[in-house]
Amino acid sequence: MKDYDSTVNGLKRTAVVYDQSGNKIKEYKGTFDVEVNEYGNKVKFDLDGKRILIYNATVIVEED
Repeated sequence: MKDYDSTVNGLKRTAVVYDQSGNKIKEYKGTFDVEVNEYGNKVKFDLDGKRILIYNATVIVEED
């Protein structure tokens, strides 16, 4: 059920992006659905009318 709600409406989440050395680059907060590609090197989501694409970084996503 939660997967369906996430896909249709998005969930309240915080996404934190880190570089290869473990340094925090950026933090995103809002209601969004996260899409990951099959190779694990790209994360995509839409937030506040903007499409966010993150390549080759560590992204930790927590549901609020």
